[in-house]
Amino acid sequence: MAGARFVLLLICLLPSLLFPADWDILQSLKPGQRVEVARKQGETENGAFRSVAGDSLTLRTKQREITIPRAEVARVIKRGSGRAKWYGLAAGAAAGAITGAAAGARLANESAGDIDVKAAATGVLAVGGGLIGLAIGTTLDARHTTIYESK
Repeated sequence: MAGARFVLLLICLLPSLLFPADWDILQSLKPGQRVEVARKQGETENGAFRSVAGDSLTLRTKQREITIPRAEVARVIKRGSGRAKWYGLAAGAAAGAITGAAAGARLANESAGDIDVKAAATGVLAVGGGLIGLAIGTTLDARHTTIYESK
């Protein structure tokens, strides 16, 4: 009987653990971090997080700094930093260049020096790897995390 009560209690508490509706979670945001605030009226504000108080949230949009009362906030979404695509580009290009250099050296070695494609293979695979890394980084940047949703 006690086990059944524990399971029932866990089922009741699980949604609140998985989907925090605690306003204080917004304290974890860093000033300048990109956020999207959905208002209960349906409007959306995008900007850089500035601060949070007990009854309001302040962010900087392109035009102005706005303070949104807590009663009007339906959801706060943390957006990506925009840097993952550049990290992906650099990592992909480096991996492609290394692979191209190794493949070109092996091909030149197997052809007894008749074919020297090391530079071409390095360049082509660096570009290809960079494009793949850029695509992966862009996909990672597109992810958003809901950090607050009103009850």
